[in-house]
Amino acid sequence: MPVNLWEGKKVRLRAVVPGDWEKFHENDQDSEIARASNANYFPRSEAGARLWTDQQAARVPDGDNMRLAIETLDGELVGTINSHHCDPRNGNFQYGLLKSEFVR
Repeated sequence: MPVNLWEGKKVRLRAVVPGDWEKFHENDQDSEIARASNANYFPRSEAGARLWTDQQAARVPDGDNMRLAIETLDGELVGTINSHHCDPRNGNFQYGLLKSEFVR
């Protein structure tokens, strides 16, 4: 039986797909998450959320910089994780983790 390196006992990591836009847009409306983020962004329209999600879905890894969706084993989107400012020479990187309010 094949083993999915990106799957654990409760969640799996996968690429962002265009169909995720609705959940990301819903999450954008949560002020508590916005306050806890690294920056407060201007409101985004549904079209803007679709465009952003399409862009994320089309991105290819930039070195070790990547964004992945976190979903339950039942396929429900529950967050994202991204790596950035990766420095393989020194073994350093930064990451962002969002356990979203997708699940209410």
